[in-house]
Amino acid sequence: MPLMQPVSQWLSPACWCQPQRIETEAAVTIEKIGEGFRINRLDLSTAGHVPDIDATRFRELAKQAKTGCPVSQALTGTTISLTAELVE
Repeated sequence: MPLMQPVSQWLSPACWCQPQRIETEAAVTIEKIGEGFRINRLDLSTAGHVPDIDATRFRELAKQAKTGCPVSQALTGTTISLTAELVE
């Protein structure tokens, strides 16, 4: 299951553009608490090649995808960072 809804779900209806490529990576930090473990941080990095939008709009749409993601919502209280880069 992906860690965030595909950014492409937000791009097509939001700006009438079709992404040519979007890649997302997640780095998860887990800490030991007593006898168990918990996720205490998620660092997301997404890069996409999307014709006809600028980098600011791409970052806005990536942030919307992160906010609407069911996993992000389930991990409320966990630090989740996002870096979004529009690439050529």
